[in-house]
Amino acid sequence: MINRKLKSAILAALLRKPGFPCTGKRIVVIDEVCRNPDFGDMEAIWLAVRESHGISRATVYNTITALVELGFIRKEKADSFGYLYYVNRYGKRHRP
Repeated sequence: MINRKLKSAILAALLRKPGFPCTGKRIVVIDEVCRNPDFGDMEAIWLAVRESHGISRATVYNTITALVELGFIRKEKADSFGYLYYVNRYGKRHRP
């Protein structure tokens, strides 16, 4: 589980990102990422939040992409068909 300090840093960074309002649905995605930092792919996050919160695949994709751009999540090539995503822990930030 990721600590509250990291979640606060993620939310603060998103609030400063132009053109990317930090909506309730995006906060739900961030909560799920913080609960499961080794989530692997975007589909896993989407499956976890789609029915209970009515969150679209596009919202998950856009939120995860923003977190990659901000350096909170790293994106690694898994195979010729996709990528895996992991939360950068311990304050380590990586720019793709």
